[in-house]
Amino acid sequence: MAAGHLLARARKDRARLDVYAVSAFAGWTPETTIEEIVASGNIPHEMIQTSRAQRIRDAGFTIGWSFGRPHCTIDLGEDPTEETAARLVEAFDPPVPNPGLRGRR
Repeated sequence: MAAGHLLARARKDRARLDVYAVSAFAGWTPETTIEEIVASGNIPHEMIQTSRAQRIRDAGFTIGWSFGRPHCTIDLGEDPTEETAARLVEAFDPPVPNPGLRGRR
C-alpha cells in the first residue's frame, strides 16, 4: 500500500463511490483474527495489511459500509493529498502474506 497508489485509486473510484475513498475488508470484532477474516478465501491479494478501526479513525479517517458487509470504504476527505494517503498508510501494519492463500496457488 503506497500513498501515491492509494491516492490515484481514490481519485479513480470517486465516481463509483461518491467520495474519495479506498475499499477494505472489515473484520467483525476486535478479537477477530486475520486467519478468521481470510478463511473464506474472498481476499485474493497475495499480501495484506491490517489495522483496527479505531487506529484508522484516530488517524482522521471515517469508515463506512459499502457493497454489503464485510466490505467497507475508508473516506480520504474532500480533497485528499499524497500526505493524506501517507497518513492512512501509517495507520496500517506492514504487509504480510495472505494466510488464506496458503496452498491455493
